[in-house]
Amino acid sequence: MNQFPFVNAKTSFSPFARAIATQEFAWLLIALFGITTLGGIAGAPRLVNLLYPLEALLLGLFLYLRFPILYLGLTWWLWILSPLVRRLVDYRSAFTQPSPVLLAPILVSLISGLTLLKCIPRMNQLGGLPYLLALSSICFTYALGLVNFSFLDATEQFLDLLIPLTFGFHIYTNWQLYPQYKQNLRRVFVWAVIVMGGYGVFQFLTAPAWDAYWYVNADYVSGGQPEPFAIRVWSTLNSAGPFAGVMMSGLLILLDVPGPQKYLASGLGFMAFLLSQHRTSWLGWVLGILTITGSSTPKRQIKLLITLGLLVLFVIFLANLDLFSEVISSRFGSFLSLEEDGSGRVRREEYAEFLTPALSQIVGNGLGGLLHDSGILYSLLNFGWIALLIYLGGLFLPLLRLFQSKYAQQDMFLIICRSIPLSILIQSATVVSFLGVYGFLLWVITSYGIAGDKYYFNLEKNADYLGKISIPQQE
Repeated sequence: MNQFPFVNAKTSFSPFARAIATQEFAWLLIALFGITTLGGIAGAPRLVNLLYPLEALLLGLFLYLRFPILYLGLTWWLWILSPLVRRLVDYRSAFTQPSPVLLAPILVSLISGLTLLKCIPRMNQLGGLPYLLALSSICFTYALGLVNFSFLDATEQFLDLLIPLTFGFHIYTNWQLYPQYKQNLRRVFVWAVIVMGGYGVFQFLTAPAWDAYWYVNADYVSGGQPEPFAIRVWSTLNSAGPFAGVMMSGLLILLDVPGPQKYLASGLGFMAFLLSQHRTSWLGWVLGILTITGSSTPKRQIKLLITLGLLVLFVIFLANLDLFSEVISSRFGSFLSLEEDGSGRVRREEYAEFLTPALSQIVGNGLGGLLHDSGILYSLLNFGWIALLIYLGGLFLPLLRLFQSKYAQQDMFLIICRSIPLSILIQSATVVSFLGVYGFLLWVITSYGIAGDKYYFNLEKNADYLGKISIPQQE
């Protein structure tokens, strides 16, 4: 791929220009970013609060313009690792709320908005109607929020909703790069699951001082206790819910990953996933498995059932280990006693108080209001029925396209791309599935899927005859 599409191919470059156009130079910049971050944490942690988001933004802009695949990888890793970087920085200096470190993934993701701005005049021709519908909905609710709530609160939630749209649209409009995008995402999640899973188990066994420090200062009341064997694992993220959502997605993506490293990733990842004690994500994973199995060929179904059987044996094994048995067994047991469960009782009280007024919200209060545990209550109270239906229309159009795609039988990744959003949406009763990491996964994974569908459609359309179509056959 031409890394300088705006320059004539015959243009002669200086030695410096040729050097920065190489992927080796890009990896050097990525390595320097990591080294300066680690060095700053060790020697000048307060400085990291400023340098980390600035360096990430500059690096992200360079990769966006020159190396689009590396840009995607950087963005994913920033979402996964920045909360841990924040905790290390706070532990080495002082607790900072809000933390500038957490701006890094937001700023780098927003770079993708340049693609949206460039394509706005051609949104309809590009098939961007779903994104346009969702964008109009959140802009309307943002305007209401500016009237009813503070500018900062409304803007924070607006960015939380906007970023998944811009990043997802960037992926969809570059559908020609789908094979590289898919390969990059699978590679990212293999290592991300290993890192998150390994650190999550370490966190449960040791309760690191930086995690305990953040836990106390952030008043993280739903994270168990900041002690070994008492933590609800949140690994490198900032709470158990988002971590479980990312890990759930990663474990489903691993089903389409070749190579032996996926077995290490699955073992560590599933162990940490269980230790997060996040029941709705467990149910989401089960739904994802059922969706993938039901949409697969008989040969794939047999492999998936074998995998599922091995995971069941793994859960039974963990549940009988002294280190983990009490935590895992008691959490599974709570499915049978939801009436007595504390978190279940809180949610029932929340629904009893807010459901009736939420159902009567035609227009909504706008962005910036209270964040409820329930995505259903949050959506109705803040969006109202009109804006919510427009937003859901934008979301369900690409999902419907994915579920109707005839190419899913040839590419299992497309099946996974429709199972993950479904697994996230099913959790809306207990999580706000449009915001933060959940919203990012929801829209971005959907966008990978419809990019793949469009890639295969155009491949088929432009082929001279069906025998020339190079669609990867997977078992």
